[in-house]
Amino acid sequence: MSHIATSTLDETTSHSTRLQNTAAKSLVIAPLLTPQGHLRLTADADAPPLPATLHDRLAAAFAVDTGHGLLQLGASEVGCALPPALAWWRDFAVRYMTALCATPEGGEIAVAVPGPMHLCSMPW
Repeated sequence: MSHIATSTLDETTSHSTRLQNTAAKSLVIAPLLTPQGHLRLTADADAPPLPATLHDRLAAAFAVDTGHGLLQLGASEVGCALPPALAWWRDFAVRYMTALCATPEGGEIAVAVPGPMHLCSMPW
């Protein structure tokens, strides 16, 4: 009887550990620009982990589409400390949001093209 109880406890502990490891790994995400030009969030073992609430907000926004993800970064995560790659995309989104808000109704959005030095600072 104790062998069965021990085996069940080991399986439960093992399952719990796997869930914790999966949860911890899922908090490690980074932006990925695909060859087709689509921005996605993807698991990245080399990225620093994000706080769970920040991870959840970004994952939910990018799950809708790239526009929602960039809106989340550029409008809602302005004051957050982010890893360099996410911070670069936040700054990109902030530039767009700033230009959008400064555009009169019916006007054309004029977003300045990033200069070579700015592009060279990209974290990839």
